[in-house]
Amino acid sequence: MRKLIKSLPFISVITALLAFTGVFASDNLGSGFYTGQTIMNVGSSTANIVITAYDASSSSSYNTSYNNVGIGSSVTFFVSDITGAPNGFRGSAVVSSDQPIRAVVNVTNRQSGSNGVAGGTAAGQYGGIDSSKTGTTLFFPLAKSPFGVKETAFYIQNAGSSSATFVASFTMGTNLTDPSPVTYVYTSPVALGVGQMAVIIPADAGVPSSRIGSLTVTSAQPLAGVVLEYDKTQNPNLILQATSGIPSSNTDTRILFPVVKKKLSGRSTGLQVQNVSSIPISVTVTYNGAGGTCSSGTFTEPAITLNPKQSTTYLDSALLPDGCLASAEASTSTSGGLIAGVVNESFLPCSTGCTQRATTYDAFPANNSTSKIVAPVFKEDLGSKRSGLSVQNTGSATATATVTFTVGSTNYVYQNLTIDAGASVLLFDMTNTTTYPDANWVGGAAGRLPDNSLAAVTVTANQPIIGIINEAPTGAVVQDNINYEAFNQ
Repeated sequence: MRKLIKSLPFISVITALLAFTGVFASDNLGSGFYTGQTIMNVGSSTANIVITAYDASSSSSYNTSYNNVGIGSSVTFFVSDITGAPNGFRGSAVVSSDQPIRAVVNVTNRQSGSNGVAGGTAAGQYGGIDSSKTGTTLFFPLAKSPFGVKETAFYIQNAGSSSATFVASFTMGTNLTDPSPVTYVYTSPVALGVGQMAVIIPADAGVPSSRIGSLTVTSAQPLAGVVLEYDKTQNPNLILQATSGIPSSNTDTRILFPVVKKKLSGRSTGLQVQNVSSIPISVTVTYNGAGGTCSSGTFTEPAITLNPKQSTTYLDSALLPDGCLASAEASTSTSGGLIAGVVNESFLPCSTGCTQRATTYDAFPANNSTSKIVAPVFKEDLGSKRSGLSVQNTGSATATATVTFTVGSTNYVYQNLTIDAGASVLLFDMTNTTTYPDANWVGGAAGRLPDNSLAAVTVTANQPIIGIINEAPTGAVVQDNINYEAFNQ
């Protein structure tokens, strides 16, 4: 069986190990949070899936299974679906399958039946972590202690084969571009068992308040990790952001940011770039206009120097006009230099009458682009939620792509999607007959993805591509926006 380790922030495995980091312990999230995990079969035959959940504070474990999951189909489970898991379970899990799998985790406090809390609207989402996103070193380019009202909590899971401790080194400054950050170190007091997780916040390492920077975690065993960012002053919480830690294998000399905004309908993005190497490096950021007030053009920031493990923030660049939609890339030409990055998006400012919604995603290492991506969770006006999938062509020629939406055992296929070199397209509101004409659907109008659908999506192209999935509420539903990175196959 192919094995994956999974925890509450969650890591999804393809052909080997899947790690996922568990539920909440000593963070300051507030009450009512729970998770739902969706696992997609990306193999060539029906899948049999086994889930083993590990308690964070004891040696107890619990099991459940799903059999005959169809090709391209997915299953969703909650802690309550795991046989024997007690109410209030906090922990992690290992997922094993006889087919390659991908996964997505949704973290929320929105009230639904017995889950959640009255008034909670916070939600975060991240892609399951497979073996390619585990490592003995993990990088988190953004950490807050707290900075303003925002704080970060980090969920670290042992994805290895024996118990091990870990060391967390926070490199923190007093502002977004502090040239002289200070390092604070935390060592786990006890070893994590195989599959187990622990949660830490910057204060555990003695980081003072009002600090921002980055985190590097090391261990003798492979680790999986997830970061959650939240407003420490709210209870119940109204916003949540989530993404996974970045192993050394997912760093690069060039990283890509498919969606960058400057005051576009009130939304702005902050790009956090971390030097993950052991030497000082020079970093350059370049923006490529894509829409709004900057539908074309290239804009390059002056090069800066980052010391080892240091990070810096690019927010509302003076090079870009207000109302700009762009993509961006950060790069280093320093020999031996490597970088990683994340993007935060929110309303800036969010003044009187504004309902804040915030998301986070990891930058994509340029060397990881492939001609196929999958997205296990895509909602077409399901439960007053709508997804949008942004697909960027990272190749040097125009791409032609085919998009397959799998709902249960039924496939809805959209053909002849054209994406210019370096550009991106948004798959959104698939029932729109002007944007997505009947002629491009296999079977015509009858083959179109219907409303009220929960789909798993596969995009194949003749150029390398990457993708981001965003989900937002529609109508009267009040909930935070959520997103996750599409999986390159």
